[in-house]
Parts: sequence; C-alpha cells; structure tokens
Amino acid sequence: MTTTHDRTSPSRRRRRVDPPRRGGSTRRRAATARRRRRSTLRITLLTALAVTLLGTAGLGWIYLKLSGNIDTFDGDGLSKNRPEAGSSKGGNVLVIGSDARTDGNSALGGGSKDDVGRSDTAFLLHIHADHKHATAVSIPRDTLLTIPPCKLPDGTWTTTRTNAMFNSAFSVGQTAKGNPACTQNTVEKLTGLRVDHTVVVDFKGFAALTDVVGGVDVCLPGDVHEKDLNPHRTTQGRLLFKKGEQTVAGQ
Repeated sequence: MTTTHDRTSPSRRRRRVDPPRRGGSTRRRAATARRRRRSTLRITLLTALAVTLLGTAGLGWIYLKLSGNIDTFDGDGLSKNRPEAGSSKGGNVLVIGSDARTDGNSALGGGSKDDVGRSDTAFLLHIHADHKHATAVSIPRDTLLTIPPCKLPDGTWTTTRTNAMFNSAFSVGQTAKGNPACTQNTVEKLTGLRVDHTVVVDFKGFAALTDVVGGVDVCLPGDVHEKDLNPHRTTQGRLLFKKGEQTVAGQ
C-alpha cells in the first residue's frame, strides 16, 4: 500500500473520526444481509433443481406431468436484433424465478395477488452438447445495465433505458405475470448470447417441480427459519431446515 503525505506542512492536523452510529444503519445492514441470504438460497435451489431435471431420464414424463401448468409468453415481444444462434448442439436456457402472486401463488409467497410480478432470481444455464453437463451463471437482480426496447401490453415499445436495475426488466408493463420477453432481450443484450429457451418458475411451479423429481438435495450454509425471506422481520421464526445437506420438496 502506498501512502502520500503532505511534506509542505511540518505539523499535520489529525482529523477526529466519529465511531459509526448504531441503530438504523445496523438494522439496514441486517435487512440487506437477509435479502442476500434469500436471493442466495433461491438461486441455490433453482440451480440444483435445473441440474436434477437435466440428469433425470424421465424428462418426457415430467413434461406430460406438468404440461397443464405450462404457459407461453408472447414471442412477438422478443427483439428483432438478436444475437446469432451458436453452431454448437448445446443450448442456452434463461431461468427466471418470479415472485408473482397470481393463480394462488400468494398462499405460498405472501403478499397481494395484484402485486406487479418481479424477477427475484435469474440465471443463464448453458446445456453442453452431450446433454449431460450444464454451466449456470447467476445474474444479480440489482445489476446496473442497459434494458433495450421492450413490448408493452398495449403493443407499443419502450425506449432504451440505461443504468437500470436488471430485475426491473421483468416489471416492464406493470403486469401481474411479469414480462419475460423483456428480461430475455436484456440478457441477450448483456451477454451477446442467444437465449434458446426462457423458463419462468413461480412459487407453485417450483413446489410442483421439486415434488415431481422426488426432492432436491441442497447443502445449506446455515439454518433456515420461517419468515427468513421477509427482510422486515424482527423475530426469528420456527426452524424449517438445519444447516448442512437437506432434501427440499413441495412447499
């Protein structure tokens, strides 16, 4: 470390540094830490679930099992200036964890069913050509980036937004189910990679998938308590999962 001193003054005045204040700042740090733990936990579970699905022989059966709950989004909302498709036989899948409260999701995630859908977690999953290996890269929700033009529910398009948070792309249009096409446009703009498929997993979908595959094994860095996902909680809820390897399934 290099330190520069003012040699022209033989007697330098030392400035008194006040100790950090407690109270509000401490509470804010605790809330921020809980939000980070929440995001990390959801990314861990979603990634583990994706890898489990990738390695499951009965993918066709899983699709048939869940086909009644699979929705498609408007492909017309995808950008006209997309990256070229790769020459590899592998593929890129964008997985979005949505906190939408519609269609009974409020019973699992709390909140109002009329809340605007947001992308709580997201990662880009590259499936290798052998279809036996995959690599996932998480995209933090508060990443500052450029959101390209996106289609609104009335058919018009937004203008490019710079220095915007990544998770706000999913909220463009302010609809309860979100805007996955806008998120896909944003990821393609950010990475320069073509996204072959986009999957949106809400609370109900996640619970159903974990049941279908017989549970997902995860290694938790710490105990998980009820209401840990609430950044405003003041007391610790009942213990749901202990630190270490656990099998998560259903609700």
